[in-house]
Amino acid sequence: KQWYQRRVRATVVNAIYEHLTLKKLEVIKTREPGGNNVAEKFRDIIVNHHITPMTEALTFAAARLEHIEHVIKPAFEKNQIVICDRYFDSSIVYQGYARKLGVEEIKLINKYAVENFKPDLTIVLDVDIETAQKSTLR
Repeated sequence: KQWYQRRVRATVVNAIYEHLTLKKLEVIKTREPGGNNVAEKFRDIIVNHHITPMTEALTFAAARLEHIEHVIKPAFEKNQIVICDRYFDSSIVYQGYARKLGVEEIKLINKYAVENFKPDLTIVLDVDIETAQKSTLR
């Protein structure tokens, strides 16, 4: 299931990126966790090691802070549009609900990482597995 989720997200992110660059807008494409060298190391810990749900939430927040400081803020300073595959809302869903840490706890953990860097637009993809399979086989 996760493979299809990643594939569908990547397809949408790439389509938005291509659309905006065709309009000659300054755009960068990035992802979470990751986006720069340090955040990619955090990504490796999250993806390849068995860690507790709380450690996962704190590691996501640390990766997010690195990502904001070294990717998102510099892009904003250059007046670039930032397209990010996942952001704070993902932590609410995955760590808050799925890992049962609680939404308020995740908001508190991320308060220092996110600061005031909230997206202007969040796109939530709600695609069933069958539709996702069909779209990725094209």
